[in-house]
Amino acid sequence: MPGPGAPDLVIEVVIPRTAVYDRTVKREAYALAGVAEYWLVDITDRTVEVLSLKKNTYLSEGVFREQTSLHSKVVLTIAEVAVEQVFA
Repeated sequence: MPGPGAPDLVIEVVIPRTAVYDRTVKREAYALAGVAEYWLVDITDRTVEVLSLKKNTYLSEGVFREQTSLHSKVVLTIAEVAVEQVFA
């Protein structure tokens, strides 16, 4: 369950210059805030990692590449996202 005032989903675009910060500092901040789902969109690798908050820590639901689809567990209006659409 999201924290009070926390968004259900954060989508972070990861670039080489900020990758370590996005995957550590921001990840921890979002977990502490109670953001239920965190997507890391890596523009270099053209992947999307989906992380779900469980007991105040993120667990990876998988790293999705082009030609696959992913689902949001918290935003019910997102039925399915084709990964290649993220990079269009």
